[in-house]
Amino acid sequence: MAFDQLLTMMFNSTGEVPEDIRKIAETTVRDIVSQKKTNLRMGLTFKRPQTAEAIKGFAKGRIAEDRLAALDNYPDKDDSFLPLLVDMIEHDGNLDVVVTAIRRFNAETKQNFEFPDYAAVIDYWNKNRPTVQQKPKP
Repeated sequence: MAFDQLLTMMFNSTGEVPEDIRKIAETTVRDIVSQKKTNLRMGLTFKRPQTAEAIKGFAKGRIAEDRLAALDNYPDKDDSFLPLLVDMIEHDGNLDVVVTAIRRFNAETKQNFEFPDYAAVIDYWNKNRPTVQQKPKP
């Protein structure tokens, strides 16, 4: 993903990236992160009611708007969506999807991860997956 490449350039300490390019990458990353912190957008809905399994199918689809609609509409407190959220955070190429998945992950796990700290989410998930998925929900 292009955003990840910008992060790599921004944090390059080996001198392989010229300083002016590194500064451009840093400015661009800061602007993107600032913009994504608000994540203001209209929620997306489906035209017809969907089952949890159908929503999971949309979440794995090719169309970003379908993935966003799935994130906006999957049932709250359904632990079966957590692995899907983690996969979206780690692999999705659409930053709106990633940001929304991080927010949903935070809501479900009572955490406070911020975009673009993918590594912290993945680390938390790898360390806590069994207990997070078995916690009773209020």
